[in-house]
Amino acid sequence: MRDLIVTAAIFGALPFVFKRPWIGVLLWSWISYMNPHRLAWGFAYDFPFAMIVAVVTVAAFVFSREKKEVPWTRETVLLLVFVGWMLFTTFFAIYPELAWPEWKRVWKVQLFVLLTAILITDRKKLDWLVWVIVLSLGFYGVKGGIFTLASGG
Repeated sequence: MRDLIVTAAIFGALPFVFKRPWIGVLLWSWISYMNPHRLAWGFAYDFPFAMIVAVVTVAAFVFSREKKEVPWTRETVLLLVFVGWMLFTTFFAIYPELAWPEWKRVWKVQLFVLLTAILITDRKKLDWLVWVIVLSLGFYGVKGGIFTLASGG
């Protein structure tokens, strides 16, 4: 039952992402921070929800009419330099067969960090993103607190 609820929630939100790509950033953040599909035990447990949301978000971003401008701040430049440095060091890794799968995972996350910087442009969107993060992490704080009180630690 949890599988169906999580799947319905995520796929039900995808049409809104096509209209407003910044909602895709919120959805991807929720999946990444909370991992709601890991609370299910069926097909949703290993389903690539984050990848599907990321593909839809990137497609919606590319085809949207919103302003697409990278905020060239020192933090953004430093992030891009860091990503470049990670790529450079991956080429010279002692165990490249172990390093390249990690690079493959990390660059996708960094791409979404940059996409977040591009799409979260005003206070309202930032407030939404902060609330998604707070509620995603707070869920496990409350869940862990209840477990600790119920079981005595």
